Amino acid sequence: MAKKFFPFRDSVMPSESELDLKRELLRVVLARTLNKNGVPPPWVGGEINAMNLPTGELRIEVRLSVQVDEPRFLTYLASFQADFERRLLAIAPDAKQWVSGITWSLTPDPLFEVPLPTPEYWEHVIADRQLTAHEKGAVVWDRDAMSRHFLDTKPGDLVVDFDDSAPPKREIEDLAPSAHRRFR
Repeated sequence: MAKKFFPFRDSVMPSESELDLKRELLRVVLARTLNKNGVPPPWVGGEINAMNLPTGELRIEVRLSVQVDEPRFLTYLASFQADFERRLLAIAPDAKQWVSGITWSLTPDPLFEVPLPTPEYWEHVIADRQLTAHEKGAVVWDRDAMSRHFLDTKPGDLVVDFDDSAPPKREIEDLAPSAHRRFR
């Protein structure tokens, strides 16, 4: 059912001692992340794709794989990855330099496959995400919103103060999408 727990394999061999140390660190961080969150260890496997850059620096791509198709776990993959990254950076802050990315692979099980929702469902999901982001203070502007925002200004005439990056204080339209508004 599940592959051997976190059998890291490397595709290009950098220095063995450095790679072994980082492989073990990643294995321990994954084991702790699984344990602290109560996820059964056989549910998540992992591999590394290690390579040396021409400069001699080591880069590692971490590939996590979901070994058990459990829809309730899939809901939390982003949170699981975020927790994994936090734990890794708490132990090895320099991981930002040598981890090139984290990817996932899924092993679908037809027994647990649910039909995809209609396109209208995703339109509501997008609107809900944008509304939630706006309520939490995140501002995501598309090209049309940006052009409307600067319609009444002449950007070429603006003087930019790079020490003060706060947006100008002026009345602007509410760019938060309504639940029925469709964005692309």
